[in-house]
Amino acid sequence: MNDLFFNIPESDKKTLLLNLRAIKSQFPSGVTVFNAENNNTMGIIDSGFVQIIRNDYNGDRILVEELSKNQIFGTRISSITSHDYEVVSVSPCTITFIEFTEIYSDRIKKLPYYLQLQENLIRIMSDIILKRNERIQVLSQKTIRERLLEYFKLMSKQQKSKKITLPFTYTELADYLGINRSAMYRELNNLKDEKQISINKKVISLYFYF
Repeated sequence: MNDLFFNIPESDKKTLLLNLRAIKSQFPSGVTVFNAENNNTMGIIDSGFVQIIRNDYNGDRILVEELSKNQIFGTRISSITSHDYEVVSVSPCTITFIEFTEIYSDRIKKLPYYLQLQENLIRIMSDIILKRNERIQVLSQKTIRERLLEYFKLMSKQQKSKKITLPFTYTELADYLGINRSAMYRELNNLKDEKQISINKKVISLYFYF
């Protein structure tokens, strides 16, 4: 169950979505499903994967975040803060859209599980702020090596293992870390030669201490 509906029974969830006037939409892979112009809308991923992309002043597309089933995006709750950002499907996906104003409508406030919904939304926003701060910590590292190692440490913490699985491709990893792809591969090879890590496709084993 999506975190937004934590502790809300399935039967009540259907009633809640009806009262929220939620709209469920399906998208093919490779299309824009959301942009910052939808500043009063949030999307809940029912299936598939999407990426938050920022288009910089050079026209380059920078990966900000990849989201999957049950995760939420929107201008008020995620990294989509200007018209330079968009959400793109990277697989066929189904997304439920809800207008933020509906959450605070008198109609919703009268429902018995309104307070639970509010608690869930606050928890989600707190988690997003935490993840954003973790990303800032990674990007604040000055060298490519430091960014890689800081990111690996973060993934190890999240996956509770020193054998981590990258959530996206190496090209996307370079975009996510804001570094040159060729320079990143050179540094990964250096780390392998120094026996700091080993790589098997998208699985990276960590041997350094932290």
